[in-house]
Amino acid sequence: MNRITQAAGVVGLVTLLVTLFSYSELTPFPGYHALVPVVGSVLVILSGPVGPVARLLSTRPAVLLGDISYSWYLWHWPVIVIGKRVVGQEPLAILVLVVVSYGFALASYRYVEQRWRHGAEDGRLRRLVPIVPVVLVPALAAGVLGLGGQKSWWSESVVASTAELKPNPEKANLCGGFQGPMSTREVSQCTWGADRPGDPIYLMGDSNAGQFTEALVAASEELDRPLVVATRGGCPVVDAPTRVGEAASSASQCADWLADAKAWLKDQESGTVVLAAASESIDEESAAVRAPDGRWTDDLDAKERLWKEGSVSGALAVKQAGHQVVVVSPVPHLPGEGRPWWHPAECATVSWFQNDPAACNRDISTEEYRSEQANGLEAAAESAHAADGVLIDLEEELCPDGACSAYRNGHWWYRDGLHISTYGSTQLADEFVRGLALS
Repeated sequence: MNRITQAAGVVGLVTLLVTLFSYSELTPFPGYHALVPVVGSVLVILSGPVGPVARLLSTRPAVLLGDISYSWYLWHWPVIVIGKRVVGQEPLAILVLVVVSYGFALASYRYVEQRWRHGAEDGRLRRLVPIVPVVLVPALAAGVLGLGGQKSWWSESVVASTAELKPNPEKANLCGGFQGPMSTREVSQCTWGADRPGDPIYLMGDSNAGQFTEALVAASEELDRPLVVATRGGCPVVDAPTRVGEAASSASQCADWLADAKAWLKDQESGTVVLAAASESIDEESAAVRAPDGRWTDDLDAKERLWKEGSVSGALAVKQAGHQVVVVSPVPHLPGEGRPWWHPAECATVSWFQNDPAACNRDISTEEYRSEQANGLEAAAESAHAADGVLIDLEEELCPDGACSAYRNGHWWYRDGLHISTYGSTQLADEFVRGLALS
């Protein structure tokens, strides 16, 4: 029996080490993946106080690590997580932060935790002394961080970048953030130039469409045409419901929204509908697409085919509702470090103070763009062709000289790896003027 339990302990320890080095933020959670480290821990515990695992965990370094583990857990958030925002994501900088957090954990374990647990009864006041800095220092740091963030750290470069990196386009909460059906939406709140004489322009889709709000606000004004923004986050005008993991509720909600939106379009004045979508979600291993017969598939080739067919179907539905169709090709997507897509949160705060936002820039080549996003680009081209519409390709504007960059010529063109910024959107107005003139 001892041999079995000792072998179980070894298996458990190996299991924990495997999950330590193989799990990442991309690992689906909650789900069955969470059971693996739990089972590993149970096996280690069941191995008991004897055997190779027990001897290893009884060594002085292991015991010390176990003693301070909770303190280290508490300290890692303010030191490592916030510290990365300050000094950046370089491996050496992160290693330094790990060491610093270990030092804080060791000090708090010895001078706070142990004194509180084992101090003499007549030394209560003395035991309380270390608690004062432990409480005051984090409170003071939180106050400084909060005020500094609110005031953009009194830095002109931070103020300018913050203005361009607004997380959402104009009226996003009213338009893209509205979760109800189009038939119940107060469209007047998402309309620009309602009294203009030209044919209306309708912007429809998910956030990949909503990111062009500023471009179309400017273009519609120049063309003297009213603009209606009818977007909903996570719901493209694509007849290919997509779910991630086992949760199909959002896919069903989007399918219901799209069916209502198509009916709503039939009742609107004839105009031009601008569509935009991106297929990056179907590339996830845990993503599945629902076929017309109701079956779900996670096969990549099948998902790409269904996405193209769904894009064409969505564009044709718009045409059949009595509108002209303009399709915008997906913008280049910029990969991140430690996360699937680039985000300003990866930027070291020190780069803002040094007035060097370019240090946080991310870019890809046009060759990478065309290769990585071939399915989405083909789907946009096929849907525009099928609906006798116009295709707006923004590659030349977003990727001059063969490089697609988040930061260019002193301005942020992207707000995250999947969406252009409000500044970038404004700079694309002329392309939309030309595209809409052809529709």
